[in-house]
Amino acid sequence: MKLNQLKDLHESSASDEASTVRKAPAPGDLGQYISSAQAAKILGVEMSRIRQLVAEKKLKSHNPTDGRRDHMFKESEVRAFAEKEKDKGGRPTGS
Repeated sequence: MKLNQLKDLHESSASDEASTVRKAPAPGDLGQYISSAQAAKILGVEMSRIRQLVAEKKLKSHNPTDGRRDHMFKESEVRAFAEKEKDKGGRPTGS
């Protein structure tokens, strides 16, 4: 595979992921749980960042419901994480 083909494949994949996040249903369709796409929408990040946060154990993933292979998150935990991250903004203060 040539470099240009790899680049096109990567751009297509990133575009598909962004499209999935934009199309995510509003939280609430799965009760207290939300999908990776919905969590990404709440946090304003790509789904790859959600997977990274799960791998880093910064965001807790719950067992998916039957028939789903996606990570599931408690909406309240995602919103709490969003608030915590928002509070970290700006430059660190010197001590």
